[in-house]
Amino acid sequence: MTEKELRSKPVAWIEKYNGCTRGSAGHKQILATFNAAYKGYTMTVTDPHCATTVSAAFIATGLTDIFPCIECSCSRMIAAAKKAGIWVENDAYQANTGDAVLYDWDDNGVGDNTGAPEHVGLIVSRSGGYFDVIEGNMSGGKVGHRKLAVNGRYIRGFITPNYAKKATSASSSTPSTSTSSTGIKVGDKVKVLKAVTYDGTKFKTYRDEYDVIEVKGDRVVIGIGKTVTAAVKASNLSKASSGDTIAVGDKVKVVNAVTDDGKKFKVYYDKYDVIEVKGDRVVIGVGKKVTAAVKASNLKKT
Repeated sequence: MTEKELRSKPVAWIEKYNGCTRGSAGHKQILATFNAAYKGYTMTVTDPHCATTVSAAFIATGLTDIFPCIECSCSRMIAAAKKAGIWVENDAYQANTGDAVLYDWDDNGVGDNTGAPEHVGLIVSRSGGYFDVIEGNMSGGKVGHRKLAVNGRYIRGFITPNYAKKATSASSSTPSTSTSSTGIKVGDKVKVLKAVTYDGTKFKTYRDEYDVIEVKGDRVVIGIGKTVTAAVKASNLSKASSGDTIAVGDKVKVVNAVTDDGKKFKVYYDKYDVIEVKGDRVVIGVGKKVTAAVKASNLKKT
């Protein structure tokens, strides 16, 4: 099963109960699914059931191994996600289908919200700057959909299960690999050259360098440690060299006059301009006039 198919499973399970209200047969089925698996508090029809509904979806679809956050409490759900390394503390994160979004209704809309969470839902889709979210315990205790602005007010953060790890087959558009076409691999440090996600949505960068968490073809997941920031095309990233990261516009000195494909070339200047960077391949020259394409390891930033 592909990652895309896996992501749709918990969402599709909740969709079966879309519109059901507190105390209805559907509501009781959600609670029964949760209570049968949870080793703690037994949920009743009068309890808030947003976290319970999300948890039940992962229980029913056999995905608790990548969502070890089965809880009836939003706060405990976040704590479990942090422990598992799948919590994203970034309101601007470009979440995907099957990710969970946590809310804080006391958010003032300024900066990254770190308040107490009060609600949770599952991302159905993202389009035009908005998320479609399906949730339990909406107004009147029903299951329903919410339209939420990307990087909007009330977002507390996201839980991002590792569906790719669970997938048994790769999508034809994102073959499973350990190294990108530009030489970027898991564990590398990279600089964002163009802050656009893999599917074309802009995102904010807050750091000079990010860690590479996952690579599938030219799709690179970056973040800090295990905390995901975004999935980005490899061509929009620059691999950090052993020294300072080299970026377009920098001045560099050639320490080994060998081109990217192994041919020697003559050096006429002490410093060159960086014209283009793709992975560890750096095009240098004078102004916009190209001299050579060189591996980053053969250059020193000045």
